[in-house]
Amino acid sequence: MEPVSLLPKLLVRKPVSADAAAIAILHIRSWQSAYEGLLSSRYLSALDSSVERRAGFLRQAIESGNPSIRVAELNGQVVGWVSFGPSRDLDAAQCTAELMQASASLKRTVQRRAHMDLLIAPAAPEDLAGIAAVTVKAWQTTFQGILPDAFLAGLTIEAQQQRHRALIAVTGVSYHVAKVAGEIVGFCSGGPNRSPGFGEANELYGLYLLPHWQGQGVGRQLLLAVAMQLQAPGRQGLLAWVLTDNPNRYFYRRCGGREASVRSIELAGQSWPLTSYRWSSAPPADTRVFNPDHYLETLGGRVFSQSRNADAWRLTLQALEAALTRSGPKARLLLVVGMQAAGKTTWIEQHRGAGDDNGCLYFDAALPRRVHRAPILALAARIGVPVSAVWVRASVEQALARNALRRADHQVPRESIEAVAVAFEPPCRSEGFVEVVEVTGND
Repeated sequence: MEPVSLLPKLLVRKPVSADAAAIAILHIRSWQSAYEGLLSSRYLSALDSSVERRAGFLRQAIESGNPSIRVAELNGQVVGWVSFGPSRDLDAAQCTAELMQASASLKRTVQRRAHMDLLIAPAAPEDLAGIAAVTVKAWQTTFQGILPDAFLAGLTIEAQQQRHRALIAVTGVSYHVAKVAGEIVGFCSGGPNRSPGFGEANELYGLYLLPHWQGQGVGRQLLLAVAMQLQAPGRQGLLAWVLTDNPNRYFYRRCGGREASVRSIELAGQSWPLTSYRWSSAPPADTRVFNPDHYLETLGGRVFSQSRNADAWRLTLQALEAALTRSGPKARLLLVVGMQAAGKTTWIEQHRGAGDDNGCLYFDAALPRRVHRAPILALAARIGVPVSAVWVRASVEQALARNALRRADHQVPRESIEAVAVAFEPPCRSEGFVEVVEVTGND
């Protein structure tokens, strides 16, 4: 894997009308992340359908200048935004002064970081000494006053280097390091799950940073680098065990980890509680919606390659066959086809939400030609399950516009959408469908 350059290029600027969609998506994603577990999941999921409406409102605000909006752009991508207007607070002068002070502090921080050569890369054998040094320093500073002083003082670079050398040699284990000017300032490791009884295929073994590098986004980058390497189709879960007394453990929750069970570990002759954090991007076993893209998800987003895509399709068809076998001839399968970004997933969500799907199973994919649909029809016919086709129609222009509103890792290359539009063969009953229904992406 090639090293990833993370040289920051952060710019705070006035938005233009073209930023409205990105701001709307950020608004929704921040709500969904911040209020997960606090507001209902149905409400948070429904926010996805409001992207276009929010983008329209934001476009008007940007063009009128009321309220004022600023966006933060990192490496050419909008990553944050703020809107503001006349203060309604009696302490407005004080608030303004604090905001100006915070702005100046942010500018100084960005300027310092802009000169840093921060690199996230797979670890090499020559990195083991630096990894061991970071381990010792991180433990001694993080757990000072928590774990016994004698235990922390007894940690040695030599012993940690031997431990990491043995672990990095294990098949399936991944180590990534964060370097600045060639010096290791942090690392992350993970591999196969070592905890029986947990469904996650992968485990985060350790994530450590030198103290002055904590809270700057480096830990998140390391976590994503290791998780994205470990998580393959069919092996998408991730588990982490963290000392419950670790003052930094809520970092894992901010990264999307779900607190689960607690167990204990023996350290310095005492028992210490551990809290588990779990991530699962794989479809649930009882899902009724089958989409190969679901198997491409990782903690860092959707990752596509030819081999991953082949595995994703194999797993999707296996899951569909299992669901059809469980349900038997009483089931009904809807094959929802059409161009990428035509609105297939949205149609399925609306159809299911209407409560009139009578336990249907759904297959969500472009499936542009008869030859692509034939294996699914043959599978359903063998089990005796009737299949209906739902063709979600959209123009190329409509699909490209919807595609632009997607998260960056969910966007499809323009040439792929155009190629499917040219190759698409409308579904017909002669293929084996009991009915063919045509809808538009807005139905």
